[in-house]
Amino acid sequence: MITKEAIISMRLENQRIGTAGSKQPEDLVSWLGCVQAQDFAGAKWAIGSRLIGQTGGAKQADGAKRADRVKNADAGQSEGNGQPGDAGEKQAAWTDAAIQQAFNEGRILRTHILRPTWHFVTPGDIGWMLALTAPRIKAFCAGMHRQLELDEAIFKRCHATLRKALSGGVQLTRKELLPVFRQAKIRTDELRLAHLLMQAELEGVICSGAMNGKQFTYALLEERAPEGKLLKLEEAVAELVLRYFKSRGPATLADFAWWSGLTVADGKRGVEAYRSQFLNEVVDEQSYWIYSGAGCSVPGTSSPASSSPASSVPGASIPGAFPVSSGTGDFSKQDISGFRVLPAFDEYTVAYKDRDLVLSPKHALRSGNGIFKPILLYEGQVAGTWQRTIHKDHIAITTDLFRPGGRRLIKAAFAGYGAFMEKPVVCHFDKEWD
Repeated sequence: MITKEAIISMRLENQRIGTAGSKQPEDLVSWLGCVQAQDFAGAKWAIGSRLIGQTGGAKQADGAKRADRVKNADAGQSEGNGQPGDAGEKQAAWTDAAIQQAFNEGRILRTHILRPTWHFVTPGDIGWMLALTAPRIKAFCAGMHRQLELDEAIFKRCHATLRKALSGGVQLTRKELLPVFRQAKIRTDELRLAHLLMQAELEGVICSGAMNGKQFTYALLEERAPEGKLLKLEEAVAELVLRYFKSRGPATLADFAWWSGLTVADGKRGVEAYRSQFLNEVVDEQSYWIYSGAGCSVPGTSSPASSSPASSVPGASIPGAFPVSSGTGDFSKQDISGFRVLPAFDEYTVAYKDRDLVLSPKHALRSGNGIFKPILLYEGQVAGTWQRTIHKDHIAITTDLFRPGGRRLIKAAFAGYGAFMEKPVVCHFDKEWD
């Protein structure tokens, strides 16, 4: 029988939090299936933090050195192709700019694909995933479509208009599409424009293009993902279930249904398709499904949960307080100890219907239910929230901690974020914790 601590540890490893299991953004997004991305800046960090691993014990000076290595790589001063993750640049950290470059190049796409909200997804997966999930999202939006007087005839005119305007590699912002729709005599007032574009995404007509300055653009999906694969319905269900439990397990079928927007029955069919590769464990009357195949942390192996018990963390013996220092400050080894910095809407919380395992109900409102605010993890549990203010020469971080202490470790954890943003980070704490 597994423990709650083991579940947390396995989730951290399977979600690639604190481990560098993927070398490229598209590899990580494919492993996760898709990554929630309505908060674009936060979603880039969700990817970047998992690629570089949150080696939060590094000093900020070390973080700056990592950022310099990436800059040198871009300038051609390293071996390999100059991309983080290349064999010749093993120590380089991914940066915000590098993730955005991958997005602009179309190696990862952004579209409405689950629940409905924007997600990152790969060109290879977007076709079969849309075919599976879009019908339920369109049904969810049907009532609003009636209120906005949007029907199939209008959608068809919209899709034809978009295909004509965007063909040949053209990518346009929402503002640039307004005169296109006006010329086609398609109204875009109220919320109509947003729903017209979302419906076009769900129908596989458009997806994200490259950024135009700070503005998002739209492009034709067939041009951004010309080789996307399609799967039969049952194959698609099984594939999405497999991706979910491999990358987010242990989890329940209700968790999968919440994340995917599909049904619990769909989840059951997917598990049955790979039944020999799943374990089932009941903890506190919750039935957890665990993928036991290659690439995942599972009970009975060298699970991180047993390699570094909480009692070995300096300061863990002090009730109600964070540790003062970890000694080495190295959180690169996968275990549940230490602080980790995650954005709002991170898959670590948003991918589960029941978050009580990692978020105390008494802190749910204060933390935005673990979703709506950027979060700090300690020992795999939500231990506070944070927000940033970007200045010309640094990023100011303010924190709201649920327990006192841990200031040095938190500063160290944010060093990785500073390297990612290529700016020094200055942390500010509530005075009551001084």
